[in-house]
Amino acid sequence: MATGDDLDSADAGKVFGLFNRGNMTVEKFKREHPDSVQAEEPSLPEMATKAIDLLTSGRSSKGFYLQVEGALIDKRSHANDAAQTLEEVKAFDDAVQVALDFARRDGHTMVIVTADHETAGFSIIEPGTFTNAEAAAPPTN
Repeated sequence: MATGDDLDSADAGKVFGLFNRGNMTVEKFKREHPDSVQAEEPSLPEMATKAIDLLTSGRSSKGFYLQVEGALIDKRSHANDAAQTLEEVKAFDDAVQVALDFARRDGHTMVIVTADHETAGFSIIEPGTFTNAEAAAPPTN
């Protein structure tokens, strides 16, 4: 299994990174356990940065397509885990910023951000309110 250091050292050519035997580790766990083996996994923004670096080194005139997915947003949202969901959203937001920064420098890149579906009704709302019309009380987490 590869680590963030392995990702850093990858250079031109074909690269296939496997950083976990299953799902990647949530950012909250890595932050709370910095000495764990899971903390050695690269973050989504780190992977996006490296992918762009590799795809633009020796770049052909044909350009490239890169898809970056924040899959753990979905997994933590299905579990109604607000704390972990928010940290995964932040990691995805940071990866989007990496792409936007590259697009501004490049001048010929389009960045599209979308969701494939909604999960668990997660919303950012006014403090002290809740929006689910069927709910009798705010969610517990």
